[in-house]
Amino acid sequence: MLYAISDYLLDIAHNAVQAGAGLVELTIRDDARQFEVKISDTGCGMDSAQIDRAKDPFANDRSKHPERSVGLGIPFLIQVLEQTGGRWQIDSRKGIGTTVDFAFMRDHIDTPPEGNLIDAIAQALSFDGDFEMVVHRVRGRRELQSAHEPDECEYTVRRSELVCALGELRSAGSRALLRRYIASQEESLVDCEEDEKWQR
Repeated sequence: MLYAISDYLLDIAHNAVQAGAGLVELTIRDDARQFEVKISDTGCGMDSAQIDRAKDPFANDRSKHPERSVGLGIPFLIQVLEQTGGRWQIDSRKGIGTTVDFAFMRDHIDTPPEGNLIDAIAQALSFDGDFEMVVHRVRGRRELQSAHEPDECEYTVRRSELVCALGELRSAGSRALLRRYIASQEESLVDCEEDEKWQR
């Protein structure tokens, strides 16, 4: 059972890597109203029948997770989103890739907590495999006096650049450094928001 938004994020990102994606793009955006995650990959993709099976908690072809008798990540995600007024969309094309886009609404009492987002991002970046992952993190309040006024703080991290800097992402030492780096980027979002408040 998954309990936090970061758990769902990590599960879907792992699905993307296991689908043989050469590129996984992970966008995480939160503001005062919602917490949105979009994961796009260039993996094997799915046809409409496979998408239906992916949404079924009692269907699993055992090719991706042979140790599991059922696949619960996406079905649980959909169930929780529908129960808490969130939204979701799955777009996929066979042989091209898949995009999973979902958003939890902050004002619903049963919306799950964010969980440990720093650990989730670091773990996703350090999955085994030969793939590129780009994490784009955005925080924006969307409480604008003008629709043309920028009100966002963001950072982008590329897995290939981290591998170049750290050498590898498998050892405990490199993963600790990776986590510290992600934590520093998250802190920069807080600093950015504080700066914007003072400028107003």
